[in-house]
Amino acid sequence: MKNLMMALAMVGLMAGPALANQCPTLIKQITDATAGKTDDASKEGGGPGQ
Repeated sequence: MKNLMMALAMVGLMAGPALANQCPTLIKQITDATAGKTDDASKEGGGPGQ
């Protein structure tokens, strides 16, 4: 059981930086998608009904 928990912890530590590496790409996609928006709600990501 201890080995399983250690293996899961190692997988979590290794996956964190791999997922964080995508952040700049995702931020650029959001910025590009909201570039033509003029209202403040759409720039903040607020959808209909928010």
